[in-house]
Amino acid sequence: MSDKKIYSCLLFDMDGTIADTSEGIYNGLRYMALKIGIPALSEDVMHTFLGPPLVGSLMKAYGMTEEEAVVAVKIYREYYSKTGVMECSPYPGFCETVKKLADSGVKLYVATSKPTPFAEQIVEKFGLGDCFTAVIGSNIDNTRSKKAEVIQYILDTYGLDKSDCLMIGDKSNDIDGAKTCGIDSLGVTYGFGSIEEIEGAGPNFIVAAPEDILSYAGV
Repeated sequence: MSDKKIYSCLLFDMDGTIADTSEGIYNGLRYMALKIGIPALSEDVMHTFLGPPLVGSLMKAYGMTEEEAVVAVKIYREYYSKTGVMECSPYPGFCETVKKLADSGVKLYVATSKPTPFAEQIVEKFGLGDCFTAVIGSNIDNTRSKKAEVIQYILDTYGLDKSDCLMIGDKSNDIDGAKTCGIDSLGVTYGFGSIEEIEGAGPNFIVAAPEDILSYAGV
């Protein structure tokens, strides 16, 4: 890991970094399985769905074709868009941390594989809408779902200097996405990803609690 550095732009993953969204995702997957008539997944397997794009996770877990997985995601969203999106809660200390960062003038972005409208609803639910410059996720048609694509979109759209940006996430795909785009990364160990996964991904920094993020923005 690198020596500590101060960043003016922070990009946050959603699932497992900003919020514990597992209840809504699990319930959406159970709804999907029931509607399609396929076996429900165990919680251990559903846990692997937390973070990566859904289409790929469904293909891996069920052996679906991409076309079948796209249909399954539409059924999943019948539940998630109405009920599941609100079945979540912020991690302790996260909202306070983000408000301190925003008040200090740090530019904050959400960079998630979750569809943008769902991520926006969650940010508003937590009362953090005014804290983020932008909330960017995947498109509702499942395009721009890879983390690197989301990060690159933010960098390009807002003209950010890569050396000023830090990607913050709890899973290896967050760290890998940052590396692909040429920005530094910070892994959090309070979310869905294990310490082993985070350490194995090789982020520049690792923290154990939301408030630990403050020092990386000089707050």
